[in-house]
Amino acid sequence: MVCNFCNYHSCNHLVINLTNDSPNIAKLLLVGSGGVGKTSLASRLVGDKYEESPMTVGLDISTCELEDKEDGSKLKIVTFDLGGQERFRSFQKDFSIGSKICLVTFDLSRYNSLLELEEWISFIDCIPKEGRILVGNKSDLSCEVSDSDIDEISKRYNMPWLKVSSKTGENIDKLEGLIIETIKSSNDYSTRIEEFLT
Repeated sequence: MVCNFCNYHSCNHLVINLTNDSPNIAKLLLVGSGGVGKTSLASRLVGDKYEESPMTVGLDISTCELEDKEDGSKLKIVTFDLGGQERFRSFQKDFSIGSKICLVTFDLSRYNSLLELEEWISFIDCIPKEGRILVGNKSDLSCEVSDSDIDEISKRYNMPWLKVSSKTGENIDKLEGLIIETIKSSNDYSTRIEEFLT
């Protein structure tokens, strides 16, 4: 059996219990330069906690469950946190296949991390444009990136944007709402976990 998350026959990345009441499931990709806080952002989404983390080596996979505040429905998210270093790029492309949504992440305290997004946006060309969200992380620090800078990138690539802090939790709830809204608006929202793993 091939894992449709990572496209390998033998996958030890995650274990998910298959039950009749499994919620809908979606694959979420986090991309951006090294050190922008993707892993800390994933920790907030997965466990609503902040953890100081070393830079991701290649790939980190985790799962979380988000609840739609409007109707109470639940959505299981499998997050694929891609290491930002260039040396990992050759094998990371395969892991982006099948993603419903992508958080294109940069560091608000490092202007260069915004400029480096051009490369990442090209990298995620297999992800539908309506599934991409621009996320400025580390809003708790002194910002080098202005709202007008973000607006320019947002308009150029037609991506909604949000400033968050993985450390303080600022706007994480808004990000979760935007993730749910974006996924539910996709045509294949009803895909169930069994269809990913068979």
